[in-house]
Amino acid sequence: MANGVTLHPPPAAATCTIGDLNDSKRKPLLGSASKTKSAAAAAAEWPHHIDDAQKQQPPRAGNQNSKDHHSPAAEVQLRPYKDTGIRLPVLPSYGPPETARLGFDHVYVIHNLGHPDRLVRMARVLQLLRITAEFVPVIEPPQAQPPAESPLLPTASNNMPSLQKNIIGWHTHHRIYRDMAEQGYRSALILDDSVDMELNIKTIMRAIHRHMPADWDMLFPGHCGAFEGIQPRPNPDSLPSLRLANMPICLHAHAVSRKGLLRLLHYLPQLPASNEAIGMAIMRLKEEGRLKMYSVDTPVFTPRPAEQDTGRGKPRLAGNKKLDISAIDHLALWQGQNH
Repeated sequence: MANGVTLHPPPAAATCTIGDLNDSKRKPLLGSASKTKSAAAAAAEWPHHIDDAQKQQPPRAGNQNSKDHHSPAAEVQLRPYKDTGIRLPVLPSYGPPETARLGFDHVYVIHNLGHPDRLVRMARVLQLLRITAEFVPVIEPPQAQPPAESPLLPTASNNMPSLQKNIIGWHTHHRIYRDMAEQGYRSALILDDSVDMELNIKTIMRAIHRHMPADWDMLFPGHCGAFEGIQPRPNPDSLPSLRLANMPICLHAHAVSRKGLLRLLHYLPQLPASNEAIGMAIMRLKEEGRLKMYSVDTPVFTPRPAEQDTGRGKPRLAGNKKLDISAIDHLALWQGQNH
């Protein structure tokens, strides 16, 4: 593979239960739950806390010999992500892509190392719904911010937190797009680890795929757009919820086709040349007619704060609309009935 990077797991990978990754009676895996560490610090600390969790947590009753990967308490494998020391869950293959990967060749889940509770919650939801996905950590690029004297960023010194966040987000998504190209995936769904989804998401995505035009570049089943619902359908026979995208914004749940991927890699540099978030750069490409983009009238993936985020964020347009049947709420009911 390019640059000597391989996605194959090492011969011996540690295993533990998802429940072992998060226990309110133990200290948080990455230190204080109210603080977000740098990616470098989190990467160095993460595997050791996983090991501590496995040593401290006794086996849960009834789960020792469980083979049922449908259960959110079933064992999952941990493995280092590529050449980093960051170990993330590896979910089993639950079947053909039409169901296990929601109709795509691959599903990526972006994980912020400073929020281990999101990782635990998302892994449990994916197990419950039998969705196979690859967790990808947010990792800062070697140089997370350009020099202050850069002529492209004359006011960068007044906006460095936002600038650094945009650069890290840009680097993370571009790294996923390059991996998608290296692996030869014809399509991929990219999710943030903070998202909730409709409980019947497999049924919804099957219907969307049946009506998707063959020329699609990007699809936004989750978005923050306020006017997607009034956009026209691709054609009169299309699924009522499928729309020609207006300005879906937000990248917490978006899909890319092979054709769209090649366009993204052609037009987007590996790092931004200005203080522009990658989501806005993608919207600009759409406005310039370089991307064929579709969305749904009402998002079926929505951002949802984890416990440590409660009260921090504010609702963002349509992106935080209430789901009909929340997978996270269903998971909470399942856990309440089994504890």
